Amino acid sequence: MSARRTLAGALLATAVVVTGCATPGAEQTAAGLDRRHQTIIDGPQRPEDLIAVPASTWVVSSGVPHGTTTGRLQGVNSTDSAIVDLWPANAGPARPDRETYPDCPGPPDAQRFSPHGLDLVATGPGVARLLVVNHGGREAVEVFDVDTASSPPLVSWRGCAVLPETVGGNGVAALPDGSGFVATNAYDSTKPPDYKAIIEGRSSGDVRLWQRGTGWTTVPFSALPGPNGVAVSADSKTAYVADWPSRRIVAIPVAGGLPKTVASLKFLPDNLRTTVRGTILTTGQDITAEDLGTCGAGEGPDCPPGFSIVEINPGKGKTKVVYRSEDPEFGMATTAAPVGNEIWVGRVGKDRIARVSP
Repeated sequence: MSARRTLAGALLATAVVVTGCATPGAEQTAAGLDRRHQTIIDGPQRPEDLIAVPASTWVVSSGVPHGTTTGRLQGVNSTDSAIVDLWPANAGPARPDRETYPDCPGPPDAQRFSPHGLDLVATGPGVARLLVVNHGGREAVEVFDVDTASSPPLVSWRGCAVLPETVGGNGVAALPDGSGFVATNAYDSTKPPDYKAIIEGRSSGDVRLWQRGTGWTTVPFSALPGPNGVAVSADSKTAYVADWPSRRIVAIPVAGGLPKTVASLKFLPDNLRTTVRGTILTTGQDITAEDLGTCGAGEGPDCPPGFSIVEINPGKGKTKVVYRSEDPEFGMATTAAPVGNEIWVGRVGKDRIARVSP
């Protein structure tokens, strides 16, 4: 994430397994939190997005750059909370796939790498494909091969899909049919973003579709104010998008069609994760336009504390609060990623992950 991206830029930012049934969140105590249901991992670098590695104890984290600290992909072990760099440090050799990504100029600049939204899908026994929205040096979706049988996972750069000149990428999600992926375009990357207009609901971006042999196209009728996280239905026909400032999740046909609200929320939804049951998990921030000037990208004062995790059944139009926290030491949540029987919550502004047992 570039330095010019403040709170809205950092937050305008997708399928893993949840075991068991979602249950209501823990009751809050007088102190504000029943800590039996939440523990903290300190140390992962600004974990804006998280996703579990299939058949592994590892979780991939997008380490957002800040200050003089460069961006990176990190692995966090769910067994002992060990943290390791996966890329660029400790990475496998680059293996460019020039047939699939003929327009990709080469690997990203490691010193300018700025990861944002993630998606990861298994492509065979012991292997997976990792998609990463990158703002550093170029706006692109970077593609990595992941050796999931290795511990920690071995990550090797594979290629990229450079986004069109004006596109400011945020979330990314693979199409389950293997034909490509979708990414959210939060706002025009060539102009200073008008965050006040975005949070007030003025359309600033849309949804883009990348397919092999075709490249990028705009999903018709997908214009939204600050589109954020994205997930795709099992049949690859519907993109579910976090309409961040409007506090809702919308369904948009990948072939094109007007957005349809599937959930209205009490917070600004960020990244999305699709469960094995076809439901969607999300979390986000309860902030106002005024917070943009004080909280910054979670780095400033007066950031709203706590977070909620919500599970959405888009087919039935039902929404359930899975967990609610008023923890004053953990807020500005950006992602709720299922990890075994837990849900891991990432955030902006601090090097912390919350492990929740709902």
